[in-house]
Amino acid sequence: MNWSSKSLITSLALPRYGLVALAAALSAIYLALIWRSGDQPHLAMSLLFGVAAGNSLWEKRRFLLLGSSLGAMAIGVLCLVSGVAVAGLANWLADQSFTYPTASPGFRLLPLFWALGVFILASGFRLKQYWQEFAILAALALPSVLAGFLPDISPLTAKVSALMLWYTGFDVSLEGVYVSLSNQSVQIYSGCSGIESTTYLFGMSIVCLLSFPIQGTKRYFIPAIAAIMGFFVNLIRVALMVILNSTGNKAAFNYWHTGQGSLVFGAIAIFLFGAFYFFLMQIEEKKNADEHG
Repeated sequence: MNWSSKSLITSLALPRYGLVALAAALSAIYLALIWRSGDQPHLAMSLLFGVAAGNSLWEKRRFLLLGSSLGAMAIGVLCLVSGVAVAGLANWLADQSFTYPTASPGFRLLPLFWALGVFILASGFRLKQYWQEFAILAALALPSVLAGFLPDISPLTAKVSALMLWYTGFDVSLEGVYVSLSNQSVQIYSGCSGIESTTYLFGMSIVCLLSFPIQGTKRYFIPAIAAIMGFFVNLIRVALMVILNSTGNKAAFNYWHTGQGSLVFGAIAIFLFGAFYFFLMQIEEKKNADEHG
């Protein structure tokens, strides 16, 4: 029997509901791993970025070209399996050589490998149609993972937060990464340096630019503005913790340091950037209306 390549691809097409079930199962496993690692901020951001990628897929579901080949399916399965190996290797490297803001850098790479595997299983090597979804997941994973290779910015955070307190009238002193107020010192270590909020807002800016494009040269500056916003909001959090520590209110200090309060500042940073981006969109819509009016 002489089959055409098109009929061969069709014969190996996986059921849509099977692909959806596979993606849902992998997403649940990934979220469970992040939750068990105690990386609550990344868990929240994973849900947010996952919704964005899922919504993007849903909007173009009727236009996706499905169907794979035997060789492509083998590579797709290999991507799913290798994702686990790469995640384990990345975690081992983090323990050996690098300093990350959290304890789960390897797990952050899983969505990239698993998404690539599912895309190949679904459509073979016609991956161009999934570039937006892959870019969204890359914006979630890569900035925070690559941050582990960058120099620790804790000294910069300590210096700027101390300067901020000094300008607002506090008698503050600085020694390395120790910010002191009323003879009480707070050490600014890598987890409080602001690198995580900076990378998250940088990634969020990429998602916004993909989902709600803005024209003109200003779109090239939006990721940098987002990163600065994330760093600045964290500076306010650090300054607040220094003040609370000087008053001896340990319960409040712990709340804003490791409790739910730490997530509040992340939500504030996202809200501020969202409001800023919405403002830019409104300006662009008004400009377009004036030009075509």
